[in-house]
Amino acid sequence: MRFYESKGLITSIRNSGNQRRYKRDVLRYVAIIKIAQRIGIPLATIREAFGVLPEGHTLSAKEWKQLSSQWREELDRRIHT
Repeated sequence: MRFYESKGLITSIRNSGNQRRYKRDVLRYVAIIKIAQRIGIPLATIREAFGVLPEGHTLSAKEWKQLSSQWREELDRRIHT
């Protein structure tokens, strides 16, 4: 989690004991990041996609479909070059 935070992909909140706490939407983003990495999407591309979303935003089914479609196109380009 700290790795993804250091790369600017997620954010955390600190409690009074200075421990990191993550909101539910951040945990969903981590799941998306893991899936994207597993299929070969670079972290920079993931960060770019998340950068246009407001903080705390949960992807709708339509947004997830659009995002995965963009990533699929990128993967297809890489496969065919």
